[in-house]
Amino acid sequence: MKIRILSDLHFTPGINGPIYNESWEPSELFRFAEDFKKPVDVNLIAGDISESIESDENFLNEFFPNQQVIFIDGNHCIYHSVDGFFKPILSDIKRKYKEKFPKEHLFWTYLENDWVWLEYPNIAVIGSTFYTNYKYCDLTLDELNGIAEAYDAWYKYY
Repeated sequence: MKIRILSDLHFTPGINGPIYNESWEPSELFRFAEDFKKPVDVNLIAGDISESIESDENFLNEFFPNQQVIFIDGNHCIYHSVDGFFKPILSDIKRKYKEKFPKEHLFWTYLENDWVWLEYPNIAVIGSTFYTNYKYCDLTLDELNGIAEAYDAWYKYY
């Protein structure tokens, strides 16, 4: 089985992506377009494809239209504003990714605290994105989750 592993592609305008309202061809990733077309059994992308679900889908359509891709989100999806005003809520983003790229999708699979089985040679691919505020504390997991939910609600209306 051939597995291609990629990470931190940053298919984002100003980093590695297309210029807004233009083709993806001027992007830095264009240099690898031919390499991406070389067949492998599965592509694993370990986060930061782009800045949003829509951009991730555009990237997959352009570079991996008929290839199996298993991926996780990255920290850049949280930086993207929604409707030009509200900042995204992490739990909402993860829910939307799961709806857009379910495990049953023909080619592309998003993993968040989940896994898929590659039948040959019997490999489990486990996917999760970890976020931290880099603060140490003595909270239980339930207390920490309660604070995170309250923070998400506050941040949404900030």
